[in-house]
Amino acid sequence: MRLKQQLLIVGALTFLIPLAGIQFVVQLEEALRAQELNRMTEQAQRIARLLPASHTDTVAAARTIFAETFTRQLILDGYGDDWPNNPEQDGVPLLYADGEHLQWRAAFKDEQLWLFLKITGLSPVFASSSAGTIGDRLILHWKESGSSRQERVIEARAPGRVRVSGPRGEALPASRIDGVWQTHPDGFTVELSMPRPPPGSQFGFNLQHPQHDGMLTVGTLGPEESPADPGKPPLALAQPELPRLVEDQPALQNILRSFAGPGQSLTLINAEGWQLAQATGAEPGTVADIDRFDPLELLQQVVLQGLRVLLSARQDEGQALTVEGSRWYGKPLEDARTETGSTTVLTRSAQGESMLTVITPVVADKPRQSIADGQPRYLVSRLSTDALLSLSSTALGQVLARSLLFMVALLLILVGYASWLSWRVARLRQAVNGVVDADGRVTAVMEPSHARDELGDLSRQFASLVAQIRSYTSYLESFARKLSHELKTPLAVMRSSLDNLKHCEPTPAQTVYLERASDGAERLSRILTAMSEATRLEKSLTRTTSERFDLAVVVEAVAQGYRSLDPRVDYLGPTQPCVVLGAADLLVQALDKLLENARDFTPPEGRIEIRLERGTSEHVLSVCNDGPPLPDAMAEHIFDSFVTLREPGGEGHLGQGLVIVRLVAAFHRAKVAARNRKGGVCFTLRLPAPDPTQSLAT
Repeated sequence: MRLKQQLLIVGALTFLIPLAGIQFVVQLEEALRAQELNRMTEQAQRIARLLPASHTDTVAAARTIFAETFTRQLILDGYGDDWPNNPEQDGVPLLYADGEHLQWRAAFKDEQLWLFLKITGLSPVFASSSAGTIGDRLILHWKESGSSRQERVIEARAPGRVRVSGPRGEALPASRIDGVWQTHPDGFTVELSMPRPPPGSQFGFNLQHPQHDGMLTVGTLGPEESPADPGKPPLALAQPELPRLVEDQPALQNILRSFAGPGQSLTLINAEGWQLAQATGAEPGTVADIDRFDPLELLQQVVLQGLRVLLSARQDEGQALTVEGSRWYGKPLEDARTETGSTTVLTRSAQGESMLTVITPVVADKPRQSIADGQPRYLVSRLSTDALLSLSSTALGQVLARSLLFMVALLLILVGYASWLSWRVARLRQAVNGVVDADGRVTAVMEPSHARDELGDLSRQFASLVAQIRSYTSYLESFARKLSHELKTPLAVMRSSLDNLKHCEPTPAQTVYLERASDGAERLSRILTAMSEATRLEKSLTRTTSERFDLAVVVEAVAQGYRSLDPRVDYLGPTQPCVVLGAADLLVQALDKLLENARDFTPPEGRIEIRLERGTSEHVLSVCNDGPPLPDAMAEHIFDSFVTLREPGGEGHLGQGLVIVRLVAAFHRAKVAARNRKGGVCFTLRLPAPDPTQSLAT
């Protein structure tokens, strides 16, 4: 692994610091959530105790009808497009379902009570006095405090204004109830306006729809059957307790507003989920203009948003608590009705936002068991988890943002430092490679570095080592020449002395020793000749000029000469010219060394094959012979000086023949290699072919 990669890994490990900080944020958020739920529970219980008794329902009622307070102007036309729209269906008023066929909504506007009904799945039936048939009827019921129950029948003979009559259809001299009856493709609508009932009144309605087997009654009083004969007027309805007419209460809203904290909503609902009062605290923070952020603030916002995403992914999805208009419903409310104390739960809003929710029953100045005598209320306290994070983690987000910025800067510094070190190491490597050629010879002096650090010391050590290797290499290269020169004179004296002794008529015993001495001198002469031959060739290469010639002609001539001396030699060459650039006499010398080497190692029954293969980019000259294979360890060093595989005590070979082959190959920019083949060894020269468009040298 490179130094830059190692330092990059070390730098990346520093990111464990902000990761530990994120883990701390997760644990802190869980602790803050539990603490905030406890605070919200205590707050809700305290608010429940502070609510005045006058705001607690005291009338036993199974149901309630909620009327909102509108400030917008309503038009009595039976269409409902001026009522507040459903957020999910633009242009469609938000209505509350009551059974399969009925949807309704009630509102207070000034001193009027408005009621909008939409009936679906039932075709409108209008009354006809001439035919004596009964049509759809809407029966209103109300009861003011301390008075008897009153009823009015609303019907229409055609789309348009309604007709108001008494409970048995009798005409009234005057009525302050006005309304419009309209039809639509799936049913009909009724919009009514009437005087506002006094506070504490009860109110309800039924819709009677004639069918072939009787009257179908739907409405807030529940289904009730009428006589089977739809032609007869309806009997008086049964007298169940009417629903309580309730409305939002500003006095309670002011109490809740004084307790609502930043990002928190407090909502008072009754047992049916109708919203009686609501207060929302100030937002924990305003959304700033991103264009005004400096880079650090922008990074802080990114970190906070990442924390929100991380915490949202780790927490539970939450139970659905749905709010439609002024009505709340969902499983958390159903569970709260069965509990005697506060219920804490994580809920999910319609927008998918996670909310910490506490639902507390409210019955002022009454024990829990007396709720059956009145309509219980519930205080719903909600706080967004995003608001909780904004309130508690701003400072921590700043710390994480700064630490992340510091880690990135540190990583960049480490990468830059690693790059600088890598550049220095690469420059040192290039300096070493620049003074050593492909054959491992030191060709120049290495300049040492002047840096006073470890890499500078290493560079100076390399320079000193290269200088010593160069000096030692120069000594080895001149050793053979010096030794040959120094031994020639005593060798000549020895040979001349031996020649003179032969003319002194030695005895037979002396003749044996003289012949041995003469053989030794001859072998020593050949050794000195071989030692100086490579040195002379290397010096002559600097003065040799290259020319173009046909390698096939040269190799074939050498092969024919050796074939006349040794029948074991075979030649296989191309019929077309093989042009190379170089010196023909040098290649003849190299080929001569290869053939002499092959003859020495080929058994009498073996074969020696000279092969020349012509190519477009290079020509391949190979000399293969039968015989013992090369040891695996010698394949790469067989062309080095003083390397030989001959048995000791031979004719004075020092392994200089293949050195000459290597020098000739280097002069021709050729590649030389030795390899084993089946039953023998093969030496190969790969000579580059020059541009064929040039003519042959003459």
